Amino acid sequence: MTDPTTPPADRSALRDRIRRALCEADGNSSLWGNDMLEPDEYGETADAVLAVLPEAADLATARETARETNRRLNYEKQRLESELAAYRRAVAQWEISERGTYIPHSSLRTIGLASGKDILGSVRHLKHFERVEQAEAAVERLTADRAAVLDEAADAIDRETQALKDAEVLEPDKFRPCRDASAQLRRMAAEARPAASSSSPELAGPEFKETAENLNSAAEARATGTQDSEALPQTVAWQIEFLLHGKWCPDGPAWERREDAVARYQPATTRPWRRPMRLVRTTTTYVVEAEHAPDREGADRG
Repeated sequence: MTDPTTPPADRSALRDRIRRALCEADGNSSLWGNDMLEPDEYGETADAVLAVLPEAADLATARETARETNRRLNYEKQRLESELAAYRRAVAQWEISERGTYIPHSSLRTIGLASGKDILGSVRHLKHFERVEQAEAAVERLTADRAAVLDEAADAIDRETQALKDAEVLEPDKFRPCRDASAQLRRMAAEARPAASSSSPELAGPEFKETAENLNSAAEARATGTQDSEALPQTVAWQIEFLLHGKWCPDGPAWERREDAVARYQPATTRPWRRPMRLVRTTTTYVVEAEHAPDREGADRG
């Protein structure tokens, strides 16, 4: 019968390294390899160490699961951010005054494209306030979930590194790469956590209230003929867009700083989907500042 304490063949080498480390820690390094030790001396202690170390296969499976979950959450987050940006741009076209709210058909068309429904000529557009709130909440939840997955992966690396360090089976020069990998994951988790964004106006709160008041003032000035040449201060934003079914669609939120948009535009042009991309600057006019078109063969495949 096989001894239940005997480790499997794939861990026997690790068990021998642990026994040798224990032997050297006792000051008996000269006895190792000279047949001067008792059979399987330090074996019981080595088995105890092996019992608390994770199986390599289990750790690899956990890492792959974390990576796949992270990819899925990241894709879903980008999709929801794109939809949310479309809603916000549409609502920004509305004119709010004490007499009511004027909703241009172009903004309804934008909302319809984002939601996948034809809402022109229907009162159902009132329900899209709820869709905006739901999209915002979903983005925040997915962002928090992605941060949690990254933190969990960093914790797993820390636990494995500490266990191998305690067992003195991990060479000192291997500590730093493990720590660096863990630190990088934690930095990514910190960046992924929800934070207040100033890249686009919120649909509720002080910013939206101020926008509504400005629009009311503008409408009143137009009605009385006292409107200045610029009723509202000029705003500038940069937006990444991709071509889909002959229409330019937003790819993520708008950015107040051009360097932030450029930093995200370059990686976007290397995606495997090979769709035409462009970077636009929006003020009172619409200027295309950069444009990328893949080769025709790749675009036809996409």
